[in-house]
Amino acid sequence: MARTSNKVSEKQINQLKQELVLNAGFSIKNPIDCEKLSDVIFRKTKYYISSATLKRFMGFHFSGFKPSYQTLDILAIFCGHDGWNDFINPIKRVEHVTNEELIFFKTIFDLKDYNEISDHDETMQMVSRRIAERLRKDPKAFEAILPDLAKNKLAQIFYFEHFPDYDNLVLFQYKGYVEYLKNKKTSEAQIFGYCLLFFRAFLLMDKSLMKKYHNRLMQIIIPDDMHPMPLGRYYQCLILFQHFVEDKPIDKILKQIYAIEKRLPRIGLHFKNFPGFHYFVADSLILSGHYKDAIKIIQLATNNYSIYKEFVWKGYYRQFQLMLAEAYHHLRNNKKALTLVAKINPDRFYFISRKYFLVRRNLLLIHLGKGNSKLLKETEEMIANHNFYALNYIDS
Repeated sequence: MARTSNKVSEKQINQLKQELVLNAGFSIKNPIDCEKLSDVIFRKTKYYISSATLKRFMGFHFSGFKPSYQTLDILAIFCGHDGWNDFINPIKRVEHVTNEELIFFKTIFDLKDYNEISDHDETMQMVSRRIAERLRKDPKAFEAILPDLAKNKLAQIFYFEHFPDYDNLVLFQYKGYVEYLKNKKTSEAQIFGYCLLFFRAFLLMDKSLMKKYHNRLMQIIIPDDMHPMPLGRYYQCLILFQHFVEDKPIDKILKQIYAIEKRLPRIGLHFKNFPGFHYFVADSLILSGHYKDAIKIIQLATNNYSIYKEFVWKGYYRQFQLMLAEAYHHLRNNKKALTLVAKINPDRFYFISRKYFLVRRNLLLIHLGKGNSKLLKETEEMIANHNFYALNYIDS
């Protein structure tokens, strides 16, 4: 998708330029200074901005576009802000988690009869969901409790594995999976964790990071009895890597996917009654532009699996519906796409990925001619606030 013009004022850009010079610690008077600045920014933030981009931002080279949100975000972080949104809205109300709450959260997972609790225990799921909802509102509290959660066997399952937070994955949730990977060493856990770090790199459109985590995944032997959900994530990463990094066809990967699909369980405990493999594969097929195969995978999911209330209220079937609508739009069947997207209530998207799918739904409405300037602005802000930069480059 061609990049849309960002709604950024000259006043905001000039203010950021001033802070940039102050934080750099040296004057930026010539284009050559931008090469030094690029190195300084990378050393401090670990994010790379080319000297060419900095020359355009500082006004040494002409550009017909305003800076991208990704550029603004990194520069704001370099200047000591949490990101671009924090730079333009410095006064934010954060619902801080108290120390008493953190102690209570640790106690919840510190149960002596751990082996007696099923991985699908409904009470633990409910309590863990409340904990996830609180911690996602306070990144500092999340980081404070992170080492304890990552080492705890129950928290590894009920917090990290049950609630991978797409909406905050790029911002801070990824730190949890770095720690999780240090503590849970099973092949399935390693695949799960590295897939999430890969997906974060994808959202950032950071190809060097995508290569790094793809290489890690390639070193892990896939267990024969691997759960369909992490297996679907694994193939999601393979598809995105092959398409966006290698720029090669995915035919061989698709052949493996269809072979695996035939032998997957259709019922069972621990979410095996939900087409999780299909969910992640279909998502990657949409993102990479393989719309006919995405429809085929979703139809296999629809035909071979029963519908369960748990996944209805979590909104997963509506997300499948959104993927179908996206596919039909790209295949020029806008009438069907409109019919499907009209039935979707975005409030029903599950909380850990609500903004991610809301952005995709909004982009689809805009391309179907059902959006307006207000919707476009809200969507651009969500992309910037959550660092969903990949969605700027995908033709929705």
